[in-house]
Amino acid sequence: MQARPDQILDYREYPVLYVDDEPESLRLFELSFRREFSVLTARSGEEALAKLHGSPIALVLSEHRMPGMTGIELLTRAQEVDPRTLRMLVTASGDAETLAQALNSGAVSRFVPKPWTPDALREALRHGVEAYALGRERDQLLRELTLLNRVAKSMAQELALSPLLDLILSTALVDLGFDAAAVLFLDPLEERLCWERFAPREDEVSNALRRIELSSHTALAFLQRLCNGEAQVLSLDQALQLEGAMRLWVTEVAAEEILVVPLIGRERALGALALDNRSGGKRFTADDQTLLEGVANQAAISIENARLVEELRAASGPIGHSQQTGTLGTLAAGLAHEINNPLVSIQTFVHLAPAKREEADVEFWGDYHSLACRELDRIRSLVATLQDLAPGAGHSAPREPLDLLELVK
Repeated sequence: MQARPDQILDYREYPVLYVDDEPESLRLFELSFRREFSVLTARSGEEALAKLHGSPIALVLSEHRMPGMTGIELLTRAQEVDPRTLRMLVTASGDAETLAQALNSGAVSRFVPKPWTPDALREALRHGVEAYALGRERDQLLRELTLLNRVAKSMAQELALSPLLDLILSTALVDLGFDAAAVLFLDPLEERLCWERFAPREDEVSNALRRIELSSHTALAFLQRLCNGEAQVLSLDQALQLEGAMRLWVTEVAAEEILVVPLIGRERALGALALDNRSGGKRFTADDQTLLEGVANQAAISIENARLVEELRAASGPIGHSQQTGTLGTLAAGLAHEINNPLVSIQTFVHLAPAKREEADVEFWGDYHSLACRELDRIRSLVATLQDLAPGAGHSAPREPLDLLELVK
């Protein structure tokens, strides 16, 4: 999976909720910060909780002394609604009892002295929103790594091409939540892209798509970008600017966008994975594209391995030693790549562990440790899959030299 490019944080993407029973204070806050932040206000704890339940909020800033629910009580309940929300308490600097109560509650992320100044509070809001955005991105990356690990493990276990294609398409629909997907294969001369498999299976749309010729004569620029490893978004809004075949494609699907991600093998492009939300789902984001490129990379590796296994199984007659060596060498290179991928996470964890052993780093010893363990399981699963191909798998027998060609027949 590729690293995301650095982006300038737009603070207005992350709502900030200010809670105070005094209307003048709410008005002052809104006037001071509405240009830079997405500001919400509430005059009571109950009103604030209703907004917290309505949609994600990055930061809650609450006055402590209010009628009914106090600021500490509100922030404690806000933590229960969404632990990721940053919680700040506004209180007089000399209120020692309130400070002690807030510290004991564990629900307050930061204190803001009262009266606050716009410059100091602006800096506190920026830091809070940045921390929230960073935490959300970390959670997203962890979900993506977990998904990619599960997908890679499943694909590594499937060495037959047809079930593998079904698995790839099922991943696109079930795990990634898209409405439809298709796998297309590129011919060896890279002059034609052929429709190979659809999900959902054959229907009116897929039958119409099969009649569209995607070749160097009808979609040259598209094929060139695909062979160069570029993901492409086909937009219905810009259909008139597309090549003829691509215009037919987006018109038949009738989705706002179609995302086409290349399947890149070790030496050349193998084809493409195409996805869309034809039932009216959301548009594709940069995060969607990054995740799909990771899935496509794993799919390309597995497709090449499945093809190599099919070649070996199809070689029923005698073949030359050089042909055996070449095919098995290519298969070995693919297996080495499969094992090297999870080794990156394991190696990083092992290198960092000595320096972290005295630290109570919950993220490292929790999430990262779990990820490293899953990657170990992935390698074990790959080895077990290879062992299952051997004749008499599961029965102990004296060790003796084996013909690798016979092993995969």
